[in-house]
Amino acid sequence: MRVGFDLSYTIREEVNQGIGNYSFYHIAHTAQRPEIEAFRFQPVSRNYSRTDYVQQVSQFIQDSQLDAFYLPSPMTAPFLDAFFTGEIPAVRVMATVYDIIPLRLPDIYLPTQDLRRSYEQRIEILKNLHHLFAISAFTRQDLIQAGFDGDAITAVGTGSYETFYPMENASLADFQKVFAIDAPFVLATNAYDFRKNTERLIQAFSIASAGLAEPWQLVLVNYLTPQRIAQLKSTAKQYGIENRVKYAGRITKSQLLRLYNRAGALAFPTLYEGLGLPAIEAMQCGTPVVASNRASLPEVVGDAGILVDPENVDNIAHGLRRVMSSPALRAQLRKRGLARTESLDWGRVAELSVSGLARAMEAPFVSLPEKLPLPKPTAASGLTSAQRPAPGSSLTLELRPNRYHRVRALKNRSVFGAYVSFNLAELPAGVTIQKAVMHIPVQRPPRLRRPQRVQVRRIRNGWDVISIRRRRPLLRTVPVYQVNLKPRSTNQVVVWPCTNLAKNWQRFQLKNHGVHIRPAAGEPRLLVTISG
Repeated sequence: MRVGFDLSYTIREEVNQGIGNYSFYHIAHTAQRPEIEAFRFQPVSRNYSRTDYVQQVSQFIQDSQLDAFYLPSPMTAPFLDAFFTGEIPAVRVMATVYDIIPLRLPDIYLPTQDLRRSYEQRIEILKNLHHLFAISAFTRQDLIQAGFDGDAITAVGTGSYETFYPMENASLADFQKVFAIDAPFVLATNAYDFRKNTERLIQAFSIASAGLAEPWQLVLVNYLTPQRIAQLKSTAKQYGIENRVKYAGRITKSQLLRLYNRAGALAFPTLYEGLGLPAIEAMQCGTPVVASNRASLPEVVGDAGILVDPENVDNIAHGLRRVMSSPALRAQLRKRGLARTESLDWGRVAELSVSGLARAMEAPFVSLPEKLPLPKPTAASGLTSAQRPAPGSSLTLELRPNRYHRVRALKNRSVFGAYVSFNLAELPAGVTIQKAVMHIPVQRPPRLRRPQRVQVRRIRNGWDVISIRRRRPLLRTVPVYQVNLKPRSTNQVVVWPCTNLAKNWQRFQLKNHGVHIRPAAGEPRLLVTISG
């Protein structure tokens, strides 16, 4: 089978995150299978338009004479709808699905109608791809319950990660100012996320640690905003353990490896996971795991850890107490965890992936435009022919950013700014901009009692989401727009009339212009009224 692997995820943020790590191993091992003749698609530019993407992918598919094209990160893949419009040559398209958490918890992760509509559209596209690989059996079943065709989904699981392993006498000298490194501790990750259930964990830890001979600590890792830390400190104080809950902040993989190896246990009472990578990482280090009995965790942890009801504080506390009070149980769980992760084999993942590919190849071929016909665009943004004004009339179109990147302010780390650009070349050729309005979602700290200023500044030079990590683009000194948010308001949408600026952008056909918005809570929308 001649399979093309999409590597465009390597120029996006997820390359160094869980999805990026999984994709690297998955592609590397699947491409080595004797049944696979592998071809790798790497965009020639970090800043490509829809037209660029369609041309590059089309040429890649034709030159490589592909049987299938694989998308490792379909939820962030650009211009996914182009496979359904007839713009890209017909080919079998596969993808990996890690979870559908926003679909299950929409009030948390899809708070606006725009976000829900966008996510649901992408889910509908996923349903019509030729084959899907699920990261766990639970995720496969979750997809089926959401209306996906089970015959077109293969659960492939995961392998182990060589960056996590048992260490003797792992040093924690770099954490000695954060917590008492000689005292035992329970480790927990990603306390910023609602799903991680951290408030219940703190309450459960206060119960579990009461009366123990040793002064156990609860160490939380990964970056937390000052507001989130204040919330967790308030919870810890409520249960009388404010001095035993520690905040290690953002850490490196090397530091995480050493923390796993020194921790008495990993607490992972999550409400929902597609896989549960922290549990796997901990077991690879020989760290006992107290994990949720929900979602994928029973499948991942099995009898190698203690499973608890994440919504029952007493049950979480009981699981923690068992591990914290028994060195013998910790030693037993260490052996079980190491044995369980030894069975995680990327070779097996690749074998199951090839099996799924083979089933897809055997099925009668139906092109994606036949399965889910989508309107063919007439411009680089994907605007359809229906989105062109009739002669003498006007039409309002909505443009989404062609680049968007949120960053924390250099001085106040609790405030986010965003670099945003729009491509006005996406508008139909020959139209005139009558009016342009940008809708900017902003968020102010709920405890702030004074007016908060929202400022928009133009970006002086070109930028992209990769280089911005190394050097932030220069901004013009004078804001092009500013407004004060009313006190006691929380989430708002600021409406900025920016007709003159949009006309200037259209005049020079700029693909990489942009503005910096502070504070920013989400992607802005540009509503452009045009006439023929």
